Amino acid sequence: MKFKTDEQLMLLYQNGEIAAFDELFKRHSSKVYGFLLKRVRNDQTAADLSQEAFVKLHKSKHLYNPSLPVPPWIFSVTNSVLLDFLKKRSEVLTDDGQIESLVDGTPLVALSTIEVEPMIEQLPNPQREAVHMRYIDEQSFEAISVALKTSPDNARKIVSRGIKNLKSFLNGDGHEK
Repeated sequence: MKFKTDEQLMLLYQNGEIAAFDELFKRHSSKVYGFLLKRVRNDQTAADLSQEAFVKLHKSKHLYNPSLPVPPWIFSVTNSVLLDFLKKRSEVLTDDGQIESLVDGTPLVALSTIEVEPMIEQLPNPQREAVHMRYIDEQSFEAISVALKTSPDNARKIVSRGIKNLKSFLNGDGHEK
C-alpha cells in the first residue's frame, strides 16, 4: 500500500479495502490535525475534530470523484467539520483562516447592544446589515446571504470584515472598508 498513490488508495478504500484507509490515515492525519490545531488552538479539540473529519470521510467515501486529487478532498471534508463546529459555537472562520468571535478580547455577544449598536452603525453597508443580522438578530449565514443576495460563504466574509472593523473601532484605528 505504501507505493500506491492517494487516488489509488481511495479507489481501493471505496471498494472496501480497510488497509487503504489505514495508509491514507497515516499519510494525512497529522496534516489534518495541524490544520485544525492552527485554527482552534486547543489540542483536545483539534484531536476530536480530526477524528470527526476521518469519520465523515469514511461516511462520504462513496462521494469521492476519482478524477480529482485526494488531499484537497480530505481538506474539504475537514473544513466542513470545522465550519460545523464553529457554527455550533457561534464563531466564524475569517478570510485568513482564523476563528473570529471576539471584539477586543470580549465575546461580541457579551457586549451590550447599547455598546455595540453605535459602532455597527459606523460600518459600511453591507457589513452593517450583516453584523446586525448575525449578532443582534441572531440570524444564520444562510438567512444573511438571502437578505444580501449573495452566497453563504460571502456572507461569512462580510460578517468577518465587519467584526475586524468593530475591533478597529474599539482600538481607535478606524476601519478598513
